[in-house]
Parts: sequence; C-alpha cells; structure tokens
Amino acid sequence: MSNSKPKKSRSGRGTNKSRSSKGDLSSFRDVVKALEEISPNLPDPRKAEHPAIRYEMRDAVLSATSVFYLQHPSFLSFQRENQEKFGQNNASTLFGVHQIPSDPQIRNMLDTVSPSHFFPLISRIGNALHDQGHLDGFRTSIGFLVVLDGMQTVSSDVIGCPSCLTKRKSKESEEVTYSHAAVTPVLVRPGEARVIALPPEFIVPQDGSAKQDCETKAALRWTGSFLSDYRSWGRVTVMGDDLYSREPFCRDILEKDCDFLLVCKEESHKILYEYLTGATTVVVKKREEGQRKKKKLTYTTGS
Repeated sequence: MSNSKPKKSRSGRGTNKSRSSKGDLSSFRDVVKALEEISPNLPDPRKAEHPAIRYEMRDAVLSATSVFYLQHPSFLSFQRENQEKFGQNNASTLFGVHQIPSDPQIRNMLDTVSPSHFFPLISRIGNALHDQGHLDGFRTSIGFLVVLDGMQTVSSDVIGCPSCLTKRKSKESEEVTYSHAAVTPVLVRPGEARVIALPPEFIVPQDGSAKQDCETKAALRWTGSFLSDYRSWGRVTVMGDDLYSREPFCRDILEKDCDFLLVCKEESHKILYEYLTGATTVVVKKREEGQRKKKKLTYTTGS
C-alpha cells in the first residue's frame, strides 16, 4: 500500500546535486570529537567518594563505543594488557581514552544515562552522510526506504528493572521474563548489504500488553520525532511488517507527507482481501514452484 501523490523535496537536500565530502562529521575523528563534547554534559550517577570517580565520563563513553568498532570479545582487558606490555593501546590511540575503566565501572557510570542523549548525534551523522552524497546510492524509484522493526535487546528470567517489559511464561505460571525491546529503524536499498542505522525508539512498559500495542505505539513516537527530518532529504517510503499495516499508523505516515509499503497478511486483513478478490481479476502468465530450505516457494508473475 502506498500514497501515490507525487512529492517534491522540501529543501535542497532532496536534489541530486553534487555535494562536497567535507563538512560536519566528515571523518571518524569528527565523530569521536562529537562524543567527547557530549560526555561532560551527561548525568553522572556517581558520588564524590565513589572509587570510579577518577574516571572521566568521556573515558566511559569512548571505551564503550570502541567495543563496537574493534569487536574484540574482551576488548577492554586486552587494551589494558597492551598498555602494560607496549605502553600504548588502541583505545588511547584511536579513541583518545585517557584511562580505561573496567566493565563494571562503565556500567556504574552509563547504565542510568538515557540513550536519548546520543540521538541528536545519530541524526547529525545521518544528515552528514546525506549532505556529503554518501546516501545517493540508497535513493530508489520510491525514495529512501526506511524499514521499521522491533527487536529484543536483552532478556532475563532473574534480573529486572522499572523499565523492563514483563511477560508470564503461561497464564498459570508465576514465572516472569523481563526484557528490553526497541523499534530499530534502518535505511535500506534492494541489493545493498549495508544498512544505515537511524535513532531507535525504546518500547516502554506503558505502551501496552500485546506486541502490536507496544511496537506500534513506540513506532508512532519515532515517526513523530524523526520522520519529518528524513522527509527533508526527499521522498521517503516507510516499510514494515503486518503489525504496522493498521489505519492509525498508515494515516500518521500520510499526514507526514510520506509513503508506506507494509505487509498485509490475509488472516489479519480479511475484509481487505475479500475486497481485492471481488474487485480485481489477476491473469497469471507464469507460475513456478520449487523447494528451498524445506520451504515450498511459489512465484507468480502477471498483470
């Protein structure tokens, strides 16, 4: 389903004019510097007498960030060993970390810091990639494709917190599973293995008791906060699974002058499928059937 009304770009960002590779956040070092600028303004949960107070917030932020870049299973301890052996380490030379905190110290310093403090930087990086022309390859005939999907970030049967979603293992069971989940939008393009991560929206306990209630409410918060910003790049088509193909969400996308392409399962859209069956005639030109991974696939082409 999509809104077929043609769109015009709201700014020069939506054009295909050549852009400079220089500018805001044009290098890895610029991103590290931006993290350094954010860090002193983060809320610090430590008390003055806490032993970890000797570590700066910037060291905790940059050390945590470095793990995602270098992806060593015990990265921080490995860096400390390098420092002892060779007098230098990657955390210091690449990220400018002064002192490497331990994993528990990083958790003490950052666990209570809201991820929303970093969302403006994620948006800045996205705008920089666009303005420098790095996203031109993601533009399609229906604009930029933003895919929304929910994912569970952590789950435990033992540990929980006030922000956790809770679910009983059965109606009769007293056992509860605690979890965190988020809607994680990404910019995609068919045939492109890479995706561009956009700011997430965390699903919170008050969003609802059912998966659909939780995920779609979080998605609506995300579209309200961010979608108009990406619309300034040009045409945008929002994509998602069957959970999103409901009238309130579709109307919200159209009101923001964007298109949508959403999955509609027959079992959840019976009236729509009845209408399509009665209103259209499909002429099948060719049908092929095959086996892949023990799943039967049927391809239908026609008009």
